[in-house]
Amino acid sequence: MAADHGFADYLLFVDGQAVGALEAKPEGYPLSSVEPQVKLYSEGLPKGLPAPLRPLPFLYLSTGVETRFANLLDPEHRTRPVFAVHRPETLAEWLRAETLEQWLAARAGGSLAAEASQDFGSRPSTLRARLRRMPPVHIPNLWPNKIEALQNLERSFAADRPRALSELARQPEVRLALDNDALFQVAENMIYLRKHRKLTQATLARKMGTSQAKVARIEGGRENVTLRTLEKAVLALEGRLGLSIAPAEFYFPGLPSWWSMADAVGADSPYRLHFVHVVESGSGSLKVGAGWSGAIRTLPSATLLTESSAA
Repeated sequence: MAADHGFADYLLFVDGQAVGALEAKPEGYPLSSVEPQVKLYSEGLPKGLPAPLRPLPFLYLSTGVETRFANLLDPEHRTRPVFAVHRPETLAEWLRAETLEQWLAARAGGSLAAEASQDFGSRPSTLRARLRRMPPVHIPNLWPNKIEALQNLERSFAADRPRALSELARQPEVRLALDNDALFQVAENMIYLRKHRKLTQATLARKMGTSQAKVARIEGGRENVTLRTLEKAVLALEGRLGLSIAPAEFYFPGLPSWWSMADAVGADSPYRLHFVHVVESGSGSLKVGAGWSGAIRTLPSATLLTESSAA
């Protein structure tokens, strides 16, 4: 490295050009303590080495067990955990990305693109940069609560709050919108049951007597499913169809989905859920008892289980 910039353990090259650095430490070493060190490497690349961008944008810290990554192309970069160092093809794709001005010009144009040029210049845009400049989307015939939910989600993503989606799904008005989205409910249940049965989309399509493309559209929420098609899917998946249209104020957030209950005992478990019933209610709360043939098992969402008296 250049003078006063230390000695990098590894420099990362893509297509013969330096794009990043990696600092290696022994297992158990606190990686957060060496973040300033690896950022110093990004600024100290010797002038004789070719690089598409300076400072080097892709920085890694790793013990071999834990790896953290920082992308200096992000508006407010910070390290985050990753499974491994990204493949060279991935880094090359990020370097070839459109500038934020180009990305916005193709989707929104006008003042948004010009403003992005002033803020981010000519460097490649990243997902986090795009989330901060998402153009407005006008979707007709959406319920007001869905529009508000989408706008709140966009604001949370722009503020770099990646857990906003799971937090949003727990809000009563958003949960109501999801519950009343019939295509979403069909798609979600079909995906989980197909995977539970260990079937591919092509295999399910053959059992239903339809095309794999149609199954993909159903699971993507893009197919206006008829009741007849739904019956075929349920039979092909060896499922049990349940339908309930209840008052909107009857909402029980503690009631788990069938797939979370199935995961609680595992696909290969000899225990099988065979009934669900209310065992306690009052003061705005609900506890559910689920019987298993053979033993008591603990389920998520603080669900109360009772031992079955009959299989």
